[in-house]
Amino acid sequence: MARYVIESPGAVRLDIGCPASEEGDKQQRICSKILFGLSCILVVITMPFSLFICFKVVQEYERAVIFRLGRLVSGGAKGPGIFFILPCIDTYARVDLRTRTYDVLTKDSVTVSVDAVVYYRVHNATISIANVENAHHSTKLLAQTTLRNTMGTRPLHEILSERETISGNMQISLDEATECWGIKVERVEIRAQEKKLLFSYLTTIYLT
Repeated sequence: MARYVIESPGAVRLDIGCPASEEGDKQQRICSKILFGLSCILVVITMPFSLFICFKVVQEYERAVIFRLGRLVSGGAKGPGIFFILPCIDTYARVDLRTRTYDVLTKDSVTVSVDAVVYYRVHNATISIANVENAHHSTKLLAQTTLRNTMGTRPLHEILSERETISGNMQISLDEATECWGIKVERVEIRAQEKKLLFSYLTTIYLT
């Protein structure tokens, strides 16, 4: 049991223990072992039918993140191929590692329509499940916000002439922000209809 010694100004020594947390952890470990044993017994009793429940398959482009009694199972994500789970105490989530694309739309104060395509993939399946509720939805929202903020800080002529630079800066910014979600942003492409952009640019110059 860990103990902490605190000396008050009057030189009185106080020993403060923390048995509650240790007892709680001990009880949790005992309970986990009991449930683990019962689950193994259930698998043996119900064989061979239990094999259809215990063995799962993930594709080459997928990984499985396994939770046992709410905790991540050590060893990282499983797959590709066959993996084993215990009934009643194990749950798992499939994670698709293939590169995805999202169309991101925005509109600035001079009514210029610009859209971006974000190419990204999951590079750490465990983190993408454990650190964020929905990594794909969060990435999409972040991309929309980043594009809107980027377009709002640049004049039209920069959007026309520096599209590749803007795309590269967005890719770096999104990649850094989504790293803690297990997401790798590979590329960002900013697309816009040249005629509409040029018309908006000429209109803005004429009005000013």
